[in-house]
Amino acid sequence: MGYTHYYGDAKRVVDATDVPLSGLTDDPRDDHVTPPLVDEIEGIDINGVAKMSHEPLIIHPKTIRSFEFVKTEGKPYDAAVGCILLRARVLAPKQFRLRSDGSWDEMEWKLARNLYESLWPDQPPDAAVLG
Repeated sequence: MGYTHYYGDAKRVVDATDVPLSGLTDDPRDDHVTPPLVDEIEGIDINGVAKMSHEPLIIHPKTIRSFEFVKTEGKPYDAAVGCILLRARVLAPKQFRLRSDGSWDEMEWKLARNLYESLWPDQPPDAAVLG
């Protein structure tokens, strides 16, 4: 259960979300949209689009500890970010710690959990994943 599952699962999340997502851009606040980066070798780089963007979720396989947070400000792409982080925690609980300023029962986590449960209904996460 390494990065192959994780990145493959991140692609499923990106494909399943109904929120516009962008990848690496010079200025994510403009309307220029690039495809979200979800690649086993290059990593993950996703953000919202234009005014619905904030900070990107960036995870690179060789430097996973370089960024230990992503600030979404609860914008719509937060559900995709939360779902990817939940999946990483479920697949690799000893290697991936997940904490949040939000609580498990808040709307942002409900949206992430709903997306997660639609993709992996037989593996529901519980509040304990927010360590």
